[in-house]
Amino acid sequence: MTRIFYDTEFLEDGHTIGLISIGMIAEDGRELYLVNEAIDDDEKLNDRIRRHPWLMANVIPHLPLRENHGRPSHGAPAGGRGFFLLDRDDRRVVSRRYIRNAVRDFILATPDPQLWAWYAAYDHVVLAQLFGAMINLPAGIPMFTNDLKQECVRLGNPRLREQESGQHNALADARHNLTIAHALDALARADVQITGRPVRPTCRRCGVLFDLEDKRFDGHAEDDILGYCCGCVDNCHEGGADHRCVICEPKPAPAPTGCPRCGSPDHRLDDCPDYDPDDDYHGSYE
Repeated sequence: MTRIFYDTEFLEDGHTIGLISIGMIAEDGRELYLVNEAIDDDEKLNDRIRRHPWLMANVIPHLPLRENHGRPSHGAPAGGRGFFLLDRDDRRVVSRRYIRNAVRDFILATPDPQLWAWYAAYDHVVLAQLFGAMINLPAGIPMFTNDLKQECVRLGNPRLREQESGQHNALADARHNLTIAHALDALARADVQITGRPVRPTCRRCGVLFDLEDKRFDGHAEDDILGYCCGCVDNCHEGGADHRCVICEPKPAPAPTGCPRCGSPDHRLDDCPDYDPDDDYHGSYE
């Protein structure tokens, strides 16, 4: 079984879904990123995208856009239509037919493929409709996409590492889906021993799921100070003399109760029948 993580960007209005771009990454390292040239050729689709403030602000800037002689290559609508200049010379800008064939070949080149996406319902519809009706899916193309969000909820809905850049670029999102999957994999096998100790799934300070591969100074791997991620420990060390946090100044342990000499919870040291003030007992007791 080999997982393929993917993301699509699209225009949807509650009735139809129009593909803008698709990004895919397989666990063997292969990647695919293509943009639908119809968003430039199809006047109705183009007009609807240009009138969509969210797409113009969040998706269109990540597409291959051509230079405009020093002027902006795109602009968000201000009460009307925006504009964008798709780079038709970019090899990633192709026909829907080309995208269909490339996606088919990418999936079928993967041994025993599994499809995965984040909030996958609409992504699967966009992918499946490249081939027409569901019944027209080529043999070997999975008829469903596994949902990373559902897996996250199954594992207790931990806080996940945020995407650092490129959000709503289909390929960048697909790569982040792979990062999410690896973090969830670590949580699912939390009884695996790493360097002789069990994996702790989340940082005790920020609550983000540990990423065993992210060993940067400010990363999300678990630090040598067990239970905290490298980023939180690094921030603690840079906090200055007046800095206080749960890492550098943990809460004091609660005062013990009962007798520290015999262990009885029913009396204090002074009332212990075994206590002799002349003994050399040096245990702590408050």
